[in-house]
Amino acid sequence: MKILLIEDRADRQRKFTKIDFSKYPMVDNKIGDDYKAIEKAFNEERFELNDYDVIISHRSAFGENNSKVLSKLKEFCKENKKQLILFSGGISVSFYTTTPFEFLSINSKELYGDNLELFLEDAKKNNDTNLLLLAYGKNWELNILLNTLEKINMFLVKYEKSITYNRFKVDTKYKTIEKLIDFEEYNSSFTKEDIEDIKVKIFQKVHTLLGVNHD
Repeated sequence: MKILLIEDRADRQRKFTKIDFSKYPMVDNKIGDDYKAIEKAFNEERFELNDYDVIISHRSAFGENNSKVLSKLKEFCKENKKQLILFSGGISVSFYTTTPFEFLSINSKELYGDNLELFLEDAKKNNDTNLLLLAYGKNWELNILLNTLEKINMFLVKYEKSITYNRFKVDTKYKTIEKLIDFEEYNSSFTKEDIEDIKVKIFQKVHTLLGVNHD
């Protein structure tokens, strides 16, 4: 498992994090001259990324060809099922999705914050990467569950008379919550009773994470 980190401003990395990337041999930290080399390769459309499972890049790292390079990078991740993280000081709220590939956009300070070390330690231990851990920290499960509860309540109000399975999946970030709640017992459609049952399961999971005793 390998992670590519593309940083066009070495001073930003030094300012925002004290992480010693040499502790994480799976991270290929492209700063300074290494960044200049990879920028040249990207601008010349020489993509050598197959060895990487995760690509982390500053959102504006590629100069005048930035939009073109990012478009090709996203297409590459989609076709090869790679994880992509884009960071920038202009991003105010983190955004995570699994469609059409696993993608996270995050503020630069948050990327280089405490969660990065948690993310890298977890990746090193498990030989796998959890983008939700980077986005939300050690309480990522609780964050996703509570956000989903809010979305379900809004969904039930909005679609009081008609509920479609596909609409429910889109509105609740179904693939994300599916990491935490088993939906195998449900068929290709949801009744209101099904959704209320899902709410109960989420509440139970939240209580478990919070250490609430049901006895």
